[in-house]
Amino acid sequence: MGWLNTILHRCSDAFYSNIALEIATRKREDIWERVGHRVFSMQPAEARGYVHARVTNLAHNEVSRLLLLNDKLHPKHHTHLIQLTITEMVNFALADVRLHKAAPQWSQRAA
Repeated sequence: MGWLNTILHRCSDAFYSNIALEIATRKREDIWERVGHRVFSMQPAEARGYVHARVTNLAHNEVSRLLLLNDKLHPKHHTHLIQLTITEMVNFALADVRLHKAAPQWSQRAA
């Protein structure tokens, strides 16, 4: 029976990881609006902590709303799903910072 539990656990993990990714993708612009103005001047570790703090409430709200709307999601996974969602949100925000830093900065010339 141990192998069956292992398989079920891995399937469950993948299922909830996909949900977290979906939530983070849907909220990507909201996340950037919350943190984009501050993270450019921060070191990577500081930016990660800042983004984590700023998206935690958003992740809690989104996961709670999703659990209320979807009866297929088991409430016992609430905390785990919040953690996965926060991780995805932080990863998206830090990836966006890297993209913005790598993009060429265009300055307007006086005509």
